[in-house]
Amino acid sequence: MVSISAVIPSSQQDKATWLGFVSVPRNWDLVINWLLSLPKRAPSTVAAYQVWAAVLFEVWRERNRRSHDGTTLPKVVLIRSIMRTLKDSSMALLNSGLSLGSDLHQFWSSRL
Repeated sequence: MVSISAVIPSSQQDKATWLGFVSVPRNWDLVINWLLSLPKRAPSTVAAYQVWAAVLFEVWRERNRRSHDGTTLPKVVLIRSIMRTLKDSSMALLNSGLSLGSDLHQFWSSRL
């Protein structure tokens, strides 16, 4: 079983409460089950999905950079890219006019 600590350093794992979640699982299988068990349509649940998708996308891009270009970005750059993706996603939903967009924009504005 692969540990999430391979992707997120333990110092960052301890900060998971900034999303409002007290206990976040530490391995991939438990994370999937945890995400599926979150309350549907709650802004914090959609925010958790957004974080998960942004992290997976950035890990995939970093893997490609390492494999194809032979380069590696510093962790701080990867984290900033994830945060930028979350802000962009929230703005896109806000501009779409959906009520969830407003809720998520407010959620991320208070945390990023």
